[in-house]
Parts: sequence; structure tokens; C-alpha cells
Amino acid sequence: MARRRRIGEFELIARYFAPLARGFAGAGGLKSDNAFLAADAKNDLVVKTDTVVAGVHFLA
Repeated sequence: MARRRRIGEFELIARYFAPLARGFAGAGGLKSDNAFLAADAKNDLVVKTDTVVAGVHFLA
């Protein structure tokens, strides 16, 4: 039986989730952890998320 290769976070997003975001300009192709939302006719709102866990340092 062939072994399945594990895919990384970015390949997983590109393969399965980014296609679902096509047509939504604020999603930016899901290449970052932020989004642009139209707050009103003249202003956009930038929303960003990051994981914060007390006592844990995530290496880049």
C-alpha cells in the first residue's frame, strides 16, 4: 500500500480553502491572516488574527 504524504498548512489552504474564497476580494486568496471588510462607502476595516497562547512561543 502506498504511503500518503502529509501536506503542510499552506498547501492545505491553497488546495481546499482558497478555491472557496474566489470572488471575495477581501479574502486576498487566503494568503494571510487578515481580511478587508467594507465598513461603509468610504472606509474599509482590516481584521487580523493571530494565535496567542500563554507560555508558548511559536517559531517562525
